Amino acid sequence: MKKQLSNFSRRNFIRESNLISAGLLSTPLINLAAESPKNSDSIYIIGPQEGYSPQIGTLLSTMTMMRSWVIGTVKNLTMEQLDFQIDDKSNSIGAMLLHLAATEKYYQLNTFEELEWGTWNDEIKNEWDIPLELGEKGREQIKGNDIDYYLSKLEEIREVTKYELQKEMMIG
Repeated sequence: MKKQLSNFSRRNFIRESNLISAGLLSTPLINLAAESPKNSDSIYIIGPQEGYSPQIGTLLSTMTMMRSWVIGTVKNLTMEQLDFQIDDKSNSIGAMLLHLAATEKYYQLNTFEELEWGTWNDEIKNEWDIPLELGEKGREQIKGNDIDYYLSKLEEIREVTKYELQKEMMIG
């Protein structure tokens, strides 16, 4: 007969693991909330935004908040930190930042320009296919850039998204 520890059970283990995980995951949110302005223009308010339909405003506010969290987390990283890979199959932080920009770029092409997947020109493919797909080519090619490079790519792409959303609102 197996002897069970008196205060150990699967249920207690799961409950305590969940509590620890929730605490660890909420720490950045608590810090960000403490730093956030307490007004109606706060990026931490998710929902409809003036000048947009309720759905587009909510999407845009969510994207803005997530973007702020990402940038706040990486803005002081060195090139070495941006290029670091934990193993030979992982992606670097820099590659993931460029992947975010590529994902939004292809969203723009599909949504605003109504181009079907893969129908864009070679210039777009050359710039954005590797960051979108990552993998071995991404690990080889996406490195040696400072944080300003990645942040400017993210900003460049976001400005197009905001412009296109505003244009859609005027038309619609």
